[in-house]
Amino acid sequence: MGMVIACTNKGCFKSTEALLDVSTDEVICRECGKSIIQVTSFAKVALKTLGQTMKARKKAKQLELDCLNCNRKVAPKLKNNLIVCSDCGKEMKNVPASFRYVVEMMGRNDS
Repeated sequence: MGMVIACTNKGCFKSTEALLDVSTDEVICRECGKSIIQVTSFAKVALKTLGQTMKARKKAKQLELDCLNCNRKVAPKLKNNLIVCSDCGKEMKNVPASFRYVVEMMGRNDS
């Protein structure tokens, strides 16, 4: 059994064997998938020592951009005629016009 941490996210609040994302130094809840705040550096070192770390993400796909809001590489989607991040849902302002056209043509809609 690994280290159990209580999730602090609204709507979850479950105790879970959380995972440490080594690349961003965030602790992620296994139940809701969101970042758990106020985790001490000692707890993060313990998670790393116990091997409770996230596996490396697969190599980036062709239609992914860096989201400046959540600092992740994601495939953007179209919502209410805006290009938004598929993870955090915030508008991505760093999208070139040519890429916007591709997203529109691929039909990544979530209206």
